[in-house]
Amino acid sequence: MQYIIDDNETGFLVDKFDIETISKKLNILCLDADLRQQFGDKGYVKAMKNYTEDRYVKDVADLYTALILNKQLRNN
Repeated sequence: MQYIIDDNETGFLVDKFDIETISKKLNILCLDADLRQQFGDKGYVKAMKNYTEDRYVKDVADLYTALILNKQLRNN
């Protein structure tokens, strides 16, 4: 999740076994509608920037290009 969530920007990152911190963060979110909206808005912007179909296609194409170049270098 740390690659998807920016702590205190698009949500909270907590240790999955830290029940006390999870409880505190959930309480903060329950009581603060503005913070929930802010996290949601920033998360949406991040998703539209980083997780679009075009971005995925470009990343896969870049990966294949790098693999091909690496194989060519090893064969020479």
